[in-house]
Amino acid sequence: MIILTKKIILLFSVFFILACNTGKLINTTTELKKKHDCCKDSLSDQIYEKKNILNEFVTLLNELLPDFKNLQSKGFFLDEDCQLSFCNLEDLVDTLNTRLKYYDCIKFKEGHIYHFSPMDEQYSFSNIAVLKDGKVRIFKKVNCPENGGDKIDDVIYYIRSFLPVCQETEEIIKRVRNYRNYGFYFYSEFSEFKCR
Repeated sequence: MIILTKKIILLFSVFFILACNTGKLINTTTELKKKHDCCKDSLSDQIYEKKNILNEFVTLLNELLPDFKNLQSKGFFLDEDCQLSFCNLEDLVDTLNTRLKYYDCIKFKEGHIYHFSPMDEQYSFSNIAVLKDGKVRIFKKVNCPENGGDKIDDVIYYIRSFLPVCQETEEIIKRVRNYRNYGFYFYSEFSEFKCR
């Protein structure tokens, strides 16, 4: 009788733990869903429409790299969670404003500078977007002069025109100059960066 009682208690405990963990799993999934809707993520000053900016990035990448549709039929696009697919997007002013996990959302902030590029090295044109006074200025195909791209020195000249002269600005300029260090790339033995 004692053994049977212990088995019943053990069985009840297992069911109780499973029931509690299932509830936690459902709550965690719900929390992830809430975090995933990155288009609802907006600035406190409401200057920029995030989805419009991301769509501008997608349109530009598809115009610059029409051959990418041979690899991915949709080309570059925003997924249902409002994330850029097959792309890097990095804030070069605030490196903590990044996507460490899939469901992290990058915020667009006034005066910030963003590097965005395809993740696939063979399609790796880098672009730099600067958010200033409610407008988005995009420097295209940075350091690809043979392909009609903008020069990194032009990007830095523009940034210096509005950032204050201080140590923090020099750190930002250093990150902008080394924009390729911010992002993740897929490499293959036959691919190489298209630009310097």
